[in-house]
Order: sequence, then structure tokens, then C-alpha cells
Amino acid sequence: MGQGYRASSPADETQVALSWSQPSGGSAVTSYSIEYSTNASFPAGNFTVIAGLAPSITNYTVTNLTPDTTYFFEIVAYAGASSAVSSSRPATTAPLPGPMCTLGGLNVVGATSLSTTGTILQTNGKMSENLTLSWSTSGPCTDAYEAKGADPTGVADPGSPYLFAGSGGASSTTVFSLGSKSWAVGLHTFSVWDLTTNSATSVVKTFKVCVHGASSC
Repeated sequence: MGQGYRASSPADETQVALSWSQPSGGSAVTSYSIEYSTNASFPAGNFTVIAGLAPSITNYTVTNLTPDTTYFFEIVAYAGASSAVSSSRPATTAPLPGPMCTLGGLNVVGATSLSTTGTILQTNGKMSENLTLSWSTSGPCTDAYEAKGADPTGVADPGSPYLFAGSGGASSTTVFSLGSKSWAVGLHTFSVWDLTTNSATSVVKTFKVCVHGASSC
């Protein structure tokens, strides 16, 4: 039975898919069993048997295995009182995924008003405050990041991009916009950019700049 028997790549960390072909010649198969062990010699007390598989079955997924572990599998074909055992084949389950870097949400806050929605320009049209950009990461984050600000037309905000210090945990940066006349009225979009991979992340935050005299922003 060695020919035509194979153990596929692990479907995940706890299972291995097996498939085989029916033995040619001899008596008709009446049932199959699967034997597996972490020891290639299948010592007593160190192997498991899945018995009573129908003769029509030629594939089976063994589940509840230990991640990152090599197992040895044998297929036993029964024909009445007779049996034939395949050669042993190894397969290794995948390891559990390690901790991942997770990006938190971005906060944009007026430094003096503490508003998280927007700021109203001064009488002369100048920006009324600096902005504080803060965000956090969790897990093993090793990339470097910056925030890019853009006005409603997509034009970069003054001083953009703004670099975050460090590469993990809580970080913040200041947009020194107080007194600047070059901030466009409307909804500004701040997005976090991954400098290490040179790609945009999914972290985005908006902040309004409203004309002087607006009742709210």
C-alpha cells in the first residue's frame, strides 16, 4: 500500500490531511485504520489508532494534533482477517502564529481647546492652535511611522509629514500650526504611513478647520 499514499501539507496547526489509493489485487478491502505516533517506530503506548473507516474512504483529516510537531502515519487495510500496512510517512503540523504588531487608532486634538473634531480660525484667518497627534501600537512593532496630513483637495498640510518618535507603544507628535495662515478651511485627513515598508496603513483620522465666526467646528 505504500504507492499512492501521501500526507499533505498541514491544513493548520492541529491537523494533517491524508489520502491513499486502494490496494490493487487480492481480496476486497473491508475497512481501513489510521495509526499515528510521534515516534517513527510506533512503540507501545505512543501511538493512536483511528479504526473502522469504510472501504470507500481514501482520504481522512486527522485532527486534535499538537502544533509544530512531527507525526508518523500508517494506513492499515483490512480484508476480512487479513491486513496490509503501508509504509510510514511523516508530516509536521504548523507552529502557532507568533505575536503580531497591532496598530491602534490615531487621535488628533487641538492643543489648547482639546477639541477632537476641529478648530476655528482666528479673525485674521490664522490657525488658532497647534495640533497633537497621538496613537499607540501593541505587540512586536519594529517599523517606523509618520503621519501625513492633507487638506480637502489632497494638498499636503504645512509641515506634513509628521514623524512619530519610536516604533512601538504610545507615541505622539506636535503639528506646529499655531499662527499659520496656510491651513485650508474644510475637512483635513491625517493618515499613518509605514516608513519601513513604504506603504499606507489603515489608520486614518479626520479633523476640521472652520472659518472664523463659525458657531461650532
